[in-house]
Formats: sequence, structure tokens, C-alpha cells
Amino acid sequence: MNISEHLSELEALRKERGMSQQELAETCGVSKATICRALNGATEPTARLVQSIEAAVQYTPEEHPVLPAPGQSMEEYVEYLQATIIRQSDDYRRHTMQLQTHYSLLNRQNRRVILIMGISIAVLVIFLVGWLIFDIMHPGTGWIQR
Repeated sequence: MNISEHLSELEALRKERGMSQQELAETCGVSKATICRALNGATEPTARLVQSIEAAVQYTPEEHPVLPAPGQSMEEYVEYLQATIIRQSDDYRRHTMQLQTHYSLLNRQNRRVILIMGISIAVLVIFLVGWLIFDIMHPGTGWIQR
């Protein structure tokens, strides 16, 4: 499978999962334009970007090594074992990338929540200080009664 076919498969998975290109870009940590150019074939994506896209859309290849029938040669069995080890190594790499991608997405979301909470608290403090100043300057209208 060449890279354009693989990217088409990833694009189909993205659509199947209901992800927008913006969501995919945020998950991968790149701009939407980078995702568009990569998926449309305008630019050759880096291996890291392809791995990030695979992780974001939870791509798993369908190819499985086939166990040789009993009585086959030792070379065929060794080839099967090598293919199985390579497959497991690729699966491990892919799952690690998926975990890293999802962790970075959660981390970005946490930073947004903390920022929003900080802004909310600052606005609340400014409001309360303003109210207190108003009460001090106009003693008969607020909390402070003289």
C-alpha cells in the first residue's frame, strides 16, 4: 500500500468516526491546513504526522501473519515468527502513539479549563472589589450600613 492509499484509508476512518478535520488537527497538535494538505495529497506528510493521524483515528491494520501448516519447512515457520514479532512491535508503537496523542489532547483540554477558571476567578474578584469600593463610597446603598 502506498502513502496516498494509506492516507485515503485514514481519511475514510476519520469520516467514519465523525471527526472533523479541525478535531483531527487539534488531536494531532498541528494546524487544520497541515491536515488538509496531507490528506489531499498536496504535500508529503512526515512519518510522525501519519502516526499521529493513525493514533487519532484509532487505525489498526488488517494484515495478520498466517501460521504455516504442520509439516512446513522451518524457514516458513521462522518467517511467520518474524512477521508476528514485527506486527507486535508495530502494534506496540501504534498503541504508544495513541496513548501519547490522547494524553496530549487531555493535557490541552486541562490547560483550557484552568485558563477559563482563572479568568472566571479574576472577573469575580474584580466584581467583588468593585462592589466593596461602591459600598465604601456610598454607605447607605450596599452591605455597609452606617
